[in-house]
Amino acid sequence: IRGLGGLFEGRLVFRSDEEEARAETMVNDDLTRLWKAHDLCQSEDAIFAASGVCDGYLPGAILGESTTTTFNELIDVSRKTVIQNEEVRPRTL
Repeated sequence: IRGLGGLFEGRLVFRSDEEEARAETMVNDDLTRLWKAHDLCQSEDAIFAASGVCDGYLPGAILGESTTTTFNELIDVSRKTVIQNEEVRPRTL
């Protein structure tokens, strides 16, 4: 979200007391507060990487007769750039 200049506001929601107890041990902060994008990613040089697994925003992997095609996206937070690529590799199985 930060790499694209977007905004985020959200609150933690727990499905069980066990999840909340686990979060209390992991987060040294108020669990009921409003979280913003900077709280989730404080680094100025973060990179987000995603590969499509099933159809959606990124197409899922396509298994051809002798190749596999994957679709990937990289977001560079410091440069605010998005790189999308398609990669075709020979199938080895």
